[in-house]
Amino acid sequence: MKFSVVILVGILTVLVGSSPIWGQGNAGWGNLKGQIIFTGKIPKNQQIIPSKTEDRKFCEDNKIKLFRDDFLVDKKTKGLSGVFVMMYHGRDPGKGKKVSVHESYKKLYREKVIIDVHKLRLKPRRIIVAIGQDVILRNSDRVGHNIRLAAGNNAWSPNIPRSSEISLKDTIKHPGRLPQALECNMHDWMRGYILVRHEPYNVITKADGTFEIKNIPAGQHEFQFWHTRYLKLYLMGQEATGKRGVIKVEIRDGKTLDLGTLELKKR
Repeated sequence: MKFSVVILVGILTVLVGSSPIWGQGNAGWGNLKGQIIFTGKIPKNQQIIPSKTEDRKFCEDNKIKLFRDDFLVDKKTKGLSGVFVMMYHGRDPGKGKKVSVHESYKKLYREKVIIDVHKLRLKPRRIIVAIGQDVILRNSDRVGHNIRLAAGNNAWSPNIPRSSEISLKDTIKHPGRLPQALECNMHDWMRGYILVRHEPYNVITKADGTFEIKNIPAGQHEFQFWHTRYLKLYLMGQEATGKRGVIKVEIRDGKTLDLGTLELKKR
């Protein structure tokens, strides 16, 4: 197991501005990777029975079985998927100096983000958006939905008729400190999360709990782990994250910092 986290003296706050700064940077670029596993008893995903008659009929007609899948653990690896691994900016990510962005991310800023409502589910249920990306909210169902983002400066609540889509590019303009809940006003089990940031140094863990963030500016940074709440993670029995699920690291030019296997002991 590799582990070379450098504990910093004091608290470092990395702040961003309103648009990415492209460049190679003076100190170079490095990578960050690791895996998050759940060491507790893996919960069973309970089936959801819609309360409305028309929703039950829609599920029966389309052979849809709904399950609560907000906490998914891979049985083989014990990896926890859906964890947000975010560059930490303190309590206000919208003020202060900008973070340099590697040239390799230019393609990302040109890509569209598709949030699809399909078979009474949000797909994907966890999304990261960089300000400037075009976000498409699509309804592939044959029933209407109202997807709302109630909190923060990017609040919206559009009605999406069946088999239609809308663009949210002009709505999403402000970075968020934490992921915000996406919910359907018509179907209470439809819930997801969206993180909006200026910089691209944020990822979501895969099905096996692994993650990797590439081409981070070399230097001292903080990263935060979040899955509906801050995560307290352990490495070899010792706490690896501090307050608010934050870990302090040093990224070195041309190197990959491997955090190894980080353990979540309680759901």
